[in-house]
Amino acid sequence: MSCSNPRQTRFVSSVAAFLLLMASVVAASAQNPPPPVAVPATDEMTVGLLASLLVAADARRFDPAALRDALASNTPAVRRQAALAAGRMGDATAVDLLVPVLNDTVPSVAAAAAFGLGLLKDARAIPALLQTIRAVAPADQGPPQLEAVTAIAKIGGDDGARALTQITTAASPTAPTAVADAALLEAWRLRRHDAVARALFTCSPAGSTGCRSTRPRARRPGRSYSHRRGARHHAPARG
Repeated sequence: MSCSNPRQTRFVSSVAAFLLLMASVVAASAQNPPPPVAVPATDEMTVGLLASLLVAADARRFDPAALRDALASNTPAVRRQAALAAGRMGDATAVDLLVPVLNDTVPSVAAAAAFGLGLLKDARAIPALLQTIRAVAPADQGPPQLEAVTAIAKIGGDDGARALTQITTAASPTAPTAVADAALLEAWRLRRHDAVARALFTCSPAGSTGCRSTRPRARRPGRSYSHRRGARHHAPARG
């Protein structure tokens, strides 16, 4: 029987349980901006620039001149604050200012740029966010890539759903990463259950054995299992 019809409903609850376990890990990233970097002593001009950004962000007033100056600052903390302010201003024009900041050499600044793009919810940012994820090997991915996944999910729509599907499809099922798991969770939230099923299960052709998990199954410590039907093993005796 194919997993696309009755059998699929049999493992949907298992998928949901798996995703709920990941939700607690991903939720903090979805709600809060990336952690700040240390702020060194600043001159009066820098303080004034930061103050103007905060005022503009609180008023939801787009200030392109102040943003450009702050994003070009030599101080990472100023660039990070500018990226967050750009998102909070809520003007989609800021997308063009934030996309280059995804390549910032300071991870917290690049993560703030992704966070800001998520607040703007403009689909034009999705290709750059995808590139932020693809440009880094899975083992080296960190806050910028996690924030990029969250931003894509916030943008949502068909474009966002397709991007999350691409991330989950490209991930290795035998070596899941935090970024791939976050994309999996967000795909489920966007009701892309087909993408989640493909990432978690591999299904045989119709009329054969159905579906099996692609994720390695964890074993309980202190116990061993046999693949032979009817065989039983017990925990090793304590010395």
